[in-house]
Amino acid sequence: LNYDYRKRWVSAVVYRVPAIKALPAAPRHVLDNWQMSSLLTLQGGYPFTVGVTGQVMNNGLGGNRATVLRDPNLPVGGRTRERWFDTSAFASPAIYVWGSQGKNTLRGPGLAVVDFGLQKSIPVGEGKRISIRMEATNLFNRVQLGLPSASFAGTNFGVIRSLQSGPRNIQLAGRFDF
Repeated sequence: LNYDYRKRWVSAVVYRVPAIKALPAAPRHVLDNWQMSSLLTLQGGYPFTVGVTGQVMNNGLGGNRATVLRDPNLPVGGRTRERWFDTSAFASPAIYVWGSQGKNTLRGPGLAVVDFGLQKSIPVGEGKRISIRMEATNLFNRVQLGLPSASFAGTNFGVIRSLQSGPRNIQLAGRFDF
């Protein structure tokens, strides 16, 4: 996704499967009391700035920005983990000169995550029940890329080597309410 990071969409859905009265007792006991939940998160990429290491300004602070030669943004279809932006569009500023790149002019990859939950409640007497729950984060196991390296002339300049969130994680839980 290549959206403005300030745009974020989060939707939550909870659905209780309706009881099926027409079934015999055994299948009805298995199919009743199920609840499904889902959480969808869509977010645009975070902004970042290409920095130049060293004392270009000789001010003791470091942290200078690179000089921009042309538009460094690649088309959305041309971006990969190994080349998120056009690294040849930057140059090191001349000594004692501030770089021309504005702050946060580049955007990292967006985020798209679906989390899912399934729960069954089983009554086991008056006021007592057993609940079984399965939860899956990042259900579709989509790779959520982090920000690319933005250190000019670094070995991984323009390369993404991190993740925003982890792989799919599934967990099961049981609970007895009395």
